Amino acid sequence: MPGLEPDDFDKEVLWMKGDPIPTPCPDPDFDPCMPCANTDCIQPELIDLNIQCPQNYDPVCGCDGKTYANACIATYRYGISEVTPGSCEEEDCFDPALVSDDPCTFEYAPVCGCDGITYPNACTAMRNGIIGYTEGPCQEDCVDPDNGFDASQCIQLYDPVCGCNGVTYPNACYALAAGVIDYIDGPCPELQCDSLIVVPLPVQNPSVVEDECGNLPVDPVCGCDSITYLNACYAFGAGVSYFQPGPCEDQPCTTNELPDPPLDCDMYEEDVVCGCDTINYLNPCDAINNGVLDWTPGLCPKLPCVDSTLIDSSIQCIDLYDPVCGCNGVTYPNSCVARYRYGLTDWSSGPCEPVDCIDPTKQSDDPCPFNYDPVCGCDGVTYPNACAAERSGVIHYTDGPCYTDCQDPDLIIDEVFCPQVYDPVCGCNGQSYPNACYANADGVIHFVPGPCPDLECDSLIFSPLPVLDAQVIEDICSQQPEEPVCGCDGKNYPNPCYAFAEGVEYVIPGLCEEVDCEIEFVPLVFIDCTLEPLDSICGCNDSTYINPCAAIQDGINDWTDGPCPTTSIADPGKPMVYTLFPNPATDVLTIYPVDDVISVHVIGMDGKIWIAEPMTGRINVQSLPPGMYILRLFGRDTMAIRRWIKR
Repeated sequence: MPGLEPDDFDKEVLWMKGDPIPTPCPDPDFDPCMPCANTDCIQPELIDLNIQCPQNYDPVCGCDGKTYANACIATYRYGISEVTPGSCEEEDCFDPALVSDDPCTFEYAPVCGCDGITYPNACTAMRNGIIGYTEGPCQEDCVDPDNGFDASQCIQLYDPVCGCNGVTYPNACYALAAGVIDYIDGPCPELQCDSLIVVPLPVQNPSVVEDECGNLPVDPVCGCDSITYLNACYAFGAGVSYFQPGPCEDQPCTTNELPDPPLDCDMYEEDVVCGCDTINYLNPCDAINNGVLDWTPGLCPKLPCVDSTLIDSSIQCIDLYDPVCGCNGVTYPNSCVARYRYGLTDWSSGPCEPVDCIDPTKQSDDPCPFNYDPVCGCDGVTYPNACAAERSGVIHYTDGPCYTDCQDPDLIIDEVFCPQVYDPVCGCNGQSYPNACYANADGVIHFVPGPCPDLECDSLIFSPLPVLDAQVIEDICSQQPEEPVCGCDGKNYPNPCYAFAEGVEYVIPGLCEEVDCEIEFVPLVFIDCTLEPLDSICGCNDSTYINPCAAIQDGINDWTDGPCPTTSIADPGKPMVYTLFPNPATDVLTIYPVDDVISVHVIGMDGKIWIAEPMTGRINVQSLPPGMYILRLFGRDTMAIRRWIKR
């Protein structure tokens, strides 16, 4: 005002001499000689989206107490009228001492917590440990992509902050780089989603919720239970403790965008967390370095090895032999098969280390009780109880029956290049294979090292009596669900209980199928079985073989120990040396020499035998469809296999 002198003011009571005495000012530090400050921190007229702000990280603290990536973004994106260099000094927002289970009223008077979360009223905010809040819901979007920048500029320091989107970031720079507008110090607290008690009752009466929330505008929110509600009122009425604006979206567990360079986690104490990928990490820093976006404090709970809810036949697993060892000690073709075909919760890369499954010294004729409490042996066989498994010499077993199918047709690989090593395994179908690769190629899921043992099918004794009373069997087994099985005696039973009650040693899921002595599955290349120890056996075709390797090579599915009574062991000889031309062939396939060849089979990659005839040296293949075939030559004392192509 013109003509006024400094003495005309009294700074203590802030009045001009000659005027009525006003009410004293509550601010003793106010200086009326200083220019008036703008009381509006946020001025919408400053917002100008046409201005291109630089994407550098030069943090400033806005007059609203929030940190912005740089001054341009603060002013022209959010209308902040005043900033100071550097990040804002964060104040504590969450006080665990305030967390309480005391119920709050159902009044819907939303407040925005300092953690960026909307609470239905002040009581629920304080009940969840929130120190500061403002009236009204949190209106602004939590993440603005236009506000982000390249995170490579951020310092490699683990000083975690919790974004208003519920995501923990390594430090404030990473949060701002992601376009996060608001955050608080420290990792996001692990709040129990349904911990909010709105009234003394755990769940509100639906009619009360509808009366309170039905008249409010539709403004979808995503509850922390991943359910979309029409508005915040409905979410709180359901008892959820917090939500995010907008409908729910799928939040990935991991990301391929890893910190580069990795964060230095050695400087932090061990604080084990369980990642959303069910893997334990030394601390949150370690989880972030591995691309994990969410975790919970402490070790991951120990999951059961097999979880049937994981089985999903709609997922198409690839025909790839990349073996993994399941937590149950069983080798699977690949991890997809382990999880989605058989419900495995954990595995390790590579086939399982060979371990002894059967200990002959523990086999016994001691009777077992008749209780039906099935276990699955490491040999893939279901036993009626642990006693029966141990009595059969089984070293390892898991609770419950072997409920999965032994062979999966979808896993059969017609053309597979397996190592030519004789390391036999016994499939759960009772068939021996040259090695694990061949078992997997035949769709076999469970197998154990070594050829299949010759078990006596009716050797199992359940009680001192050789056969139980029929009525006792009916009373016990009729209570079990119908689940047809094929006993090793070749008979079908309504469920395993009936089979075991008859004294059979083991069962295979499903009805019995007629098993041929010779199988269509044959190795794709010749294996020299003379390199294996001499262990003569009698094949089901009444032919004597020098060892199981030779029988398998000949496609024999079953045998007994020792030579056949009416035959002598034949000299396996050496692999035949011959010339096959032309290859590929169009009309005629010629084989030379033919002196030792008696007959020939031409087999398709699907196992179908297209040609079976005496050997003449020339094979007419004109009628065969184009593709790859197996040529199987039978000699007097040996056999050879080779692939060829029909054009």
